[in-house]
Amino acid sequence: MEKANNPIDKIAALRRYAEDRLQEAPKSDHVSSPERDTKRLLHELEVHRIELEMQNEELHHAHEEMEKTLERYTDLYDFAPVGYFTLDLNGVIRAANLAGATLLRLNRSQLLGVSFESFIIFNARPAFNAFLRTIIPQKEKESLELELQLAPAQEGSRPLFVQIEAIASTTGQEYRIAAIDITKRRQAEQKLHSTIHDLRTFSYSVSHDLRTPLRTINSYATVVLEDFGGSLNDKVKELVNTIVKRTVGMG
Repeated sequence: MEKANNPIDKIAALRRYAEDRLQEAPKSDHVSSPERDTKRLLHELEVHRIELEMQNEELHHAHEEMEKTLERYTDLYDFAPVGYFTLDLNGVIRAANLAGATLLRLNRSQLLGVSFESFIIFNARPAFNAFLRTIIPQKEKESLELELQLAPAQEGSRPLFVQIEAIASTTGQEYRIAAIDITKRRQAEQKLHSTIHDLRTFSYSVSHDLRTPLRTINSYATVVLEDFGGSLNDKVKELVNTIVKRTVGMG
């Protein structure tokens, strides 16, 4: 049987196929009118029966394909290395994947119905709320880096840093959020900043310690030129001038 993409064409093809199958059955001649009506009715019923069987087979096949597709998407969602959250317009968590629950150190059932804002450190909450308000009108993906506080019930839990990627759903009634743990990166940045600060402090200290002897050398060299320049030969004057210039340059 040839395949058809259009639903109407598919039904017509099914009917033709069913009728072809019935026509293959042996027929008897010299049939009376009542018998013809009965046979026609039986023929229609048989056609419908074959159509239903074939449609049921196609539905069964489509159901299997749908389950396979759902399984693939569920695997991609639940076992993704990034935390996924669905928030309503009030910022309340309506869905989360396993990585998201792991990120916040709670079971998924404990996250549902909880405001995502409650996991954000207090002074960063205004920035997060302002961030959400920009998403719906623009309907484009936006990003923000935040410091989170792990499950409020866990005393002594340390904050972590995440990069939030968010976009509005097609209906505009929900937020789709991806949360990426960037704690190690932020710690490395903070360590780098601390190292740079230490180097600057060291550089300032060294430069301060060097400026005093440089000024002394420069002063002595200048005095030699001013007071004894007339009695010095050209070679000595050139050397003293070089000392003056180099000390100024080092300063």
